[in-house]
Amino acid sequence: MKAFFKSFLFGLLVFGFLVAIGATASQINPRAAQLACKQKYPAGTIFNLSGRSLYRTWDIRDGEMIQDNFCDCVATLEFLEKGDFKFTFSETCPGHPPGIVCYGKMAASGELMFTYPVPLVVFPDGTSMNVTDAIRAHACATIWGPGINEGTLKFIGKFNGKHFSAIAGFMAAVASPCPSNDMFDPALHPGPLFWTFGYDLRVGN
Repeated sequence: MKAFFKSFLFGLLVFGFLVAIGATASQINPRAAQLACKQKYPAGTIFNLSGRSLYRTWDIRDGEMIQDNFCDCVATLEFLEKGDFKFTFSETCPGHPPGIVCYGKMAASGELMFTYPVPLVVFPDGTSMNVTDAIRAHACATIWGPGINEGTLKFIGKFNGKHFSAIAGFMAAVASPCPSNDMFDPALHPGPLFWTFGYDLRVGN
């Protein structure tokens, strides 16, 4: 019975988070940001950030965290006109492409939204890959939910001038066996899973 309530409460939490992604993303749009009030950070303002990118996965059935990984991460946050910003980040983990450039929108309150570029990378032979392709290939995963949008992930977060945080969440189910999955045993955790990508960064190097 205790396990049931734990799973039920975790399910409610996940549902609320996924709904919040959709709601917040619809609120932070060009028109809303323009009408909110004067842009907080003048165009051309740049912040250097450092910290971690976070990769976490939970098993919906019992709320168990089955993946809790991170990469050291450095980034710059550059403000453009009308609440637009450019977020450029690099991670130290092997296999992660350097210098990913993302564009987003920030409201005067500090609430923000951005997405990964599509495609995420273009290889020397001219072929390309989206982040959703990488997730599917790495874990033999089927992915869905409000955090997935046309080949990219939708991040929502906050910046207060010192701390930058953002998270994208989505649902997943993984195939078993999956030769490319080195994160967890898909036979033990076939899904549904709740998966998040996130950033926890602070101003300064």
